[in-house]
This record gives sequence, structure tokens and C-alpha cells, in this order.
Amino acid sequence: MKQSTILKVLNIMVILAIVFVAVSFGLTAIMNQKINQQYEMKDGLQKAAQTFIDGSKFLTDQARMYAVTGDPQYYNAYWDQINTKKVRATAYEQMKEIGLSEKEQSILSEMVKISDGLVPLEEAAMQQVKNKNNQSAIDYVMGEEYTTELNKITTLQQEFLQTIDARMQGVIDQQMQKIMFMQGVTVVMIAVVVVARGFSFFYINKKIMEPIKEVQKQMLELAKGNLSSQIPIEPDTSEIGTLVDAVILTRSELKKYITDIKEKLYGISKGRLNQTVELEYIGEFAEIKESMVDIIASLNQIMSNINQTAGAVADGAEQISSVSQAYAQGSTEQASSVEELAATVTDIS
Repeated sequence: MKQSTILKVLNIMVILAIVFVAVSFGLTAIMNQKINQQYEMKDGLQKAAQTFIDGSKFLTDQARMYAVTGDPQYYNAYWDQINTKKVRATAYEQMKEIGLSEKEQSILSEMVKISDGLVPLEEAAMQQVKNKNNQSAIDYVMGEEYTTELNKITTLQQEFLQTIDARMQGVIDQQMQKIMFMQGVTVVMIAVVVVARGFSFFYINKKIMEPIKEVQKQMLELAKGNLSSQIPIEPDTSEIGTLVDAVILTRSELKKYITDIKEKLYGISKGRLNQTVELEYIGEFAEIKESMVDIIASLNQIMSNINQTAGAVADGAEQISSVSQAYAQGSTEQASSVEELAATVTDIS
């Protein structure tokens, strides 16, 4: 696999992991916000429920105190709570606004029903107080029927608070589990980022930087004219492998060219001018081949001219030799004639 592909995969993994971590942090923040909202809702429901319970207890206390003491302030406080302050009604609306489950609504409705059912007893007790029949009033608000209904309300109140707490805590626990899961995944993604970056550093150093340094070393040797050094890296289809293959191919081609040029020059030095350059020179090296072909052709032409000149000189020398022989023969004949003439003169004398 190519180094660029591996690095691209590693970088994509890191980017995706970082994006997931960022999304995880965002989702965690949202879930934390929801948990805070659930705590606020839980607190609001519990406060409203407690206010409702306290309001019911307040009415009970005012009715009983009025029955026992006959003090009008308790009577006035009772009806002020019913008609003006309406604490229970306000708390009931607050709970409905925050949100109640079907079960919670059912329990609350039962509480309201029982509480409303006590109002006639409380009114009867207060009427007995007005009639100066305090004992009868006490029997109304302290009697078994009244106490039994109050115990039912108390039981329902505890169940109501427990139900609210269980439901809200369940929602909070569910959100907490999601947060813990997201945190766990975030830790895994951070580990992936760290491992990927560590592997990327190791891979770049081992598989890219070291081979590049070796290729640099080989190129420097090539620049110095050393074509025999061996590169300790096997070529392959990766980028570095392709670069190594290119260096090896360059060195091989240069050696072929140098060997061919050396052979042709050696042949020329030995007088072999009938050579041909058959090796294919690629690229701009083709100009070297053209120059060698031109040199060999020029030397052949020069030697041909020399041969022609040598032939002409040989012909001229032969002609000179013939003339010289003719001159020599004429001189010999003249000498003979002179000798004959001298002999004749001697004879005459």
C-alpha cells in the first residue's frame, strides 16, 4: 500500500475521532444540562408537593385549634387559606405545569378527593364551636373518621413523594448512564487519536524519512560519479518504492550510456571506424548518440579523404619515378655517344 494512502487513512481516522470527541463533549454538555433540568424539575415538584401537603396540614391544624380553643383567629386563618391564599390550589397547578406521571396524577387526585372530603367535617366542627358545643367540635376533628382519612392522606403523601423521587431519579440515572457511556467512548476515541498519531509518527520516521535519507545519500553518490553503490531498499509500488526504482533505473541507464560511449571511443582509438551506435539513448541523451554518430561519420570522411590524397600522392610519385628513369636512360645514351665521340677523336688524332 502506498505511503500516502496509509497516511490518508490515519489522518481520516484522527479527524473522525476528533470530530466524535467534539460531538461527544457537546452531547455530554446537553445531557448534563438535561440532568440539571431534571434536578430542577425534581426539586420543583418536591417543593410544590410539600407546599400542598403543608397547606393540607395547615387547614387541619387550624380546624382542630379552633375546635379546641374557639379562638376566631384560627377560624379566620382557615378560611383565608381556603378563599384567598389558596396555597394548595397554587401548588397543585405548579405540579401539573412541571409535569406529573399518570400514577402521580392519580395519587394526587386521590389526596385532593380525601382532603376535600374532610372539609364538611371541619365546617361542621367550626359550626359546633359557634354553637358553643366545643366537645362535639372536637369529636368531629379528632374522631376516628377524621383521623382515618388523615392517615390515608399521610400515606398517599409519602407514596406521592416517593413516586416523584423514583421517577425523577430514574430519568437522572438514565441520563447519567448515557453520559458515562459517552465518556467511555470519548476515552476510547482519545486513545485512538493518540495511538494513530503515535503510529503515524513512527511510520513517517521509519517508512518515509529514513528511506528518503537513503535516497538522498544515493543521489549524492550519483552526483559524485559513483554508479556502483547499492541502495539497501527494495523498490515497490509505493511512492518511496517508486522513487527508489527511479534512482536504480537512472543509475543503470547512465552505466549503459557510459559503457557504450567507452566502447565506441576505444574502437575509434583502435581504428575501427565502421562502428554503429545501436544502443537507444532516451530523452536528451539522444543528442549524445547523434554526436557520436556524427563523430564516427566525420572520422570516416576524413580517413576517406586521406586515403584519396595518399592515392594521388602515390600516382604522382610513380610518374616522377618514370620521368626519372627516362632521364637516366637518356643520360646513359648521351654518355655512350660521348664515349664513342671521344674514341673517334682519339682515332683521328
